[in-house]
Amino acid sequence: PETGSTRVIRYTVVQDAGKAVHPTYVEGQYQGGAAQGIGWALNEEYIYGKDGRLQNAGFLDYRIPVCSDLPMIDTQILEIPNPNHPYGVRGVGETSIVPPLAAIANAVS
Repeated sequence: PETGSTRVIRYTVVQDAGKAVHPTYVEGQYQGGAAQGIGWALNEEYIYGKDGRLQNAGFLDYRIPVCSDLPMIDTQILEIPNPNHPYGVRGVGETSIVPPLAAIANAVS
């Protein structure tokens, strides 16, 4: 039977880190951003009452993804040094949040 339930089976982040000073930290940022993006697409929702107050402000009510909601998130770190930074680094924590929303919307449309 159709349930309307959506599950991400596989996810890979490929991103340019510039110079990955601490590759394990970079990988963690990639995975965390992807997990948050998947959560925004599938789980998370702000619910407001008629009085305009947020109804699900606590951890019990606001549904963030847990490990069982997420696939194994593979990462591929590209290292193309940033010429505009003295150490060649780039921001890595923000970019991987965005693509899951579009990827999931494309997959289910």
